[in-house]
Amino acid sequence: MSNLTLIVDRHLAKQSFHDLWPGEYEDGPKFYGSNRDQKEIGLTEEGKEDARDFGSRVIPAGFDVVYFIHSGYLRTEDMGEQMLVGAGYDPAGDNVHFLEEVPEMGYHGTNWDHQDVRAVYSGPGEEYHRGMLEGFYFSKEDRPCLARLAYGVLKGMVDGIKAAQSDLEVGKSVLVIENAHSDSLNAAGASLFGEIEPNPNIGERNVSVQENSRAYGSHEYIQGSLVGGNLDNPTINLVGHDQAEKTMTLKNLKGHMAMLKFHLTL
Repeated sequence: MSNLTLIVDRHLAKQSFHDLWPGEYEDGPKFYGSNRDQKEIGLTEEGKEDARDFGSRVIPAGFDVVYFIHSGYLRTEDMGEQMLVGAGYDPAGDNVHFLEEVPEMGYHGTNWDHQDVRAVYSGPGEEYHRGMLEGFYFSKEDRPCLARLAYGVLKGMVDGIKAAQSDLEVGKSVLVIENAHSDSLNAAGASLFGEIEPNPNIGERNVSVQENSRAYGSHEYIQGSLVGGNLDNPTINLVGHDQAEKTMTLKNLKGHMAMLKFHLTL
């Protein structure tokens, strides 16, 4: 069987706009999602070093082809490039392909900023995180909405797997790397691994949070591997935080995306 490995993670330490443009942005929420935030905030030097170290630990050598997806934010692009360097790959090599950006997995996909979130969901720690999940499909003046971020992460997964299919058909080994943001991955993990589920008794946009739900904030690394199926509809085993595990076909992943999109449009 052909070899496909999927790695989905968040970027590491990013530059501070306070340091880059002192005094220019006193109000953080006005900066988040701006063009400068997207295109000029990369990883710090320490963040790049940590990304190289991370890549050396999680990316095996010897893949024939690499596909790379990110949110369009410079820091997610930096993350993937430095991970590849750390694992011994050349990001500019002929076997490394940058796929179209997936803006839905970035903050600007939902007009997102943390100040608005905290205004909607009060309470510290676990209470705040549970409130975030209970409002997973919540949409008030277009924000915040974790479901759209989860949709973006799944779209990146599907795009990467679809791009890999032609290589898998000829027996090549393929690595797909997707780099996103903390909240995007937490949202995707909670949705994929069954910690929340739509609850029509509460309302179409609300969900039921499982009592054994892992703390929101834990799903910041998901790894997948090809375990079966046919190349038109490959079966991927996904592993998240604390060995949360789910096996899905490509068709299943597309169906999960459709479910998220359906609730977003209600």
